[in-house]
Amino acid sequence: MKQSAFISPTALRVLDAAQILIQNNGYNGFSYEDLSKMVGLRKPSLHHHFPKKEDLGATVVERYTERFVLALHEIENTYVGAKEQIQAYVDLFIDTYGATQRLCPCGMLGAEAETLPERVRAGVTAFFEFNLSWLEAVITRGEKSGTFTLRDSPDQAALLLFAALEGAMVVGRGLNRRTAVAAVGQAAILSVLTVKSTQSLQGRRNVSIE
Repeated sequence: MKQSAFISPTALRVLDAAQILIQNNGYNGFSYEDLSKMVGLRKPSLHHHFPKKEDLGATVVERYTERFVLALHEIENTYVGAKEQIQAYVDLFIDTYGATQRLCPCGMLGAEAETLPERVRAGVTAFFEFNLSWLEAVITRGEKSGTFTLRDSPDQAALLLFAALEGAMVVGRGLNRRTAVAAVGQAAILSVLTVKSTQSLQGRRNVSIE
């Protein structure tokens, strides 16, 4: 994995721009020409940092995954209870969608999976699998502690919640609804588990992917 900590400032600018283009247009929806105009670099300079578009796409996915993993570790270190951890997780997607209605880059790429280069597709799959594993672990812990009562198995609950959040971004953008992810996130939680608490799951958590 090409660790973002060792990438030059110029390459980081390219990655930032490429991530935005992927979030807005998908992998197949932009070219190095688009990227050149966005960052103000000539195409030979872009190819110097990322010789092939596959290299660029794979690095965007790797960096986003690294940041997401760090955010989940921060959630674990900040919030002890499974209920609070689930809400903080939902908030990550709400923040990504934000006022600009940008999609999760890996979710956007997932829709193009059959046309993606192998390295990019493998990175997206790894991102999905990590999220499902993390959610399943938190949900299982919540069930064992008596915080949650599940309507299905932990792995199915994790899949439903994750798919609902990713899908809410797509539908929300199509309907131009800024609150779509927040609304679907809460509905998805209630559809897969019962929270044994007098407190609502709603409430902002201060953890970010950036």
